[in-house]
Amino acid sequence: MKKNLCIGAIFKNEYPYILEWIAWHKLCGFDKIIIADNGSDDGTRELLQALDDLGEINLLYQPKISAVSTSQFTAYDRIVNQFCPECYAILFIDADEFVENDEEELSSVSETILRLFDIPNVGAIGLNWRTYGSSDKMVYEDDYVVRRFTWHKDDEDKGCSVNNHLKTVFISKNYAKAHCHSPQIYSGNYIYSNGERLTFCDIRFGWSNPPETYIKTGVSYKICKCHLRVNHYVIKSFQEYTERKSLRGRADTVATDPEYNDRNIVFFKNNDFKDCNRLISEKKLLLLDEKVKLLKDKINIYGFYDKYIGAIESVSQLGFSGWIANVNGSSENIKINVFVNGIHIGYTTPCFYRRNLINQGISIDGIAGFRFSFQTLLKSGDEVLIQIHGRLFQFSNAKYIMV
Repeated sequence: MKKNLCIGAIFKNEYPYILEWIAWHKLCGFDKIIIADNGSDDGTRELLQALDDLGEINLLYQPKISAVSTSQFTAYDRIVNQFCPECYAILFIDADEFVENDEEELSSVSETILRLFDIPNVGAIGLNWRTYGSSDKMVYEDDYVVRRFTWHKDDEDKGCSVNNHLKTVFISKNYAKAHCHSPQIYSGNYIYSNGERLTFCDIRFGWSNPPETYIKTGVSYKICKCHLRVNHYVIKSFQEYTERKSLRGRADTVATDPEYNDRNIVFFKNNDFKDCNRLISEKKLLLLDEKVKLLKDKINIYGFYDKYIGAIESVSQLGFSGWIANVNGSSENIKINVFVNGIHIGYTTPCFYRRNLINQGISIDGIAGFRFSFQTLLKSGDEVLIQIHGRLFQFSNAKYIMV
């Protein structure tokens, strides 16, 4: 039986980077990519829907969690619970993280992971960060993240280095509790990607004297510099940092946590590393080009970029109505998703005849109207989002707050 390797992630407003990230990790040999969308509104959710329909990923909707839990850990639990039977091992990473190996072929990433899990009593593999700064780039450039940013933090073990942080591949059936760096597992040892036993470090014990017990802090006592690493493009350019990352907040903390909005200019400066310069090999970039082009061709044929016109005409506590058609006058294969307070509650399709849309030259057959009735009466303060499934086009008045 094939041992499937899977990636789990939670995304919010990562639209420019999605195809590169997915293509890269498919080249690494991961069999399944599961992404939880955390309320994106920049085209991320729509692109993920298209990729899900095409079988390239599996998509979950993860609404924001308030002061009780974190969106990230809740999403991780859902991913394991839903996909554990299909996934032998899972790696939780973020949209700014790319797994890489020392070889010319990215495909050896999966081969290395499976070989390490053949070692007796191994339950998880910790992969150290290689953290990149801005490479002195001030603005966004339409090019791959892995090519634009080349300057990173060195691997000198100087105490609590950022590269001592880990991302972990774990055997899914042993999963016990979520953590963004080192999930707790019921059984098995943590090892480095070179096969050595991994020692965790806790600053409470001091970095010069690692504890004998294996306290799973997500930080390793030493940095494993060979075989597999996670390239962490934590800030990217100054524009991307200020206009994207710093506005999102942190999915691994609750909204009431002081660290929820700690992505300020101090964080940028502290993580703008320029110790070492390293280029991704041309062979890897050529393979990435081919894979990204294939994904672009697929979503283009799917209709992701198709042009539409439409309107939401009425919204109440009972439901809503409107119309939609593409620029050729067709309303076929259109699905309208409905979210209330971030939770996906259903969808509708254009199935009502609208003579006026024929008269106006908008619809070829008039079957362009849609309606949706809420199962329960909405209350004041409820947020309604009406969204076209898997299409970049969205209604100008798609979001409503009930009064």
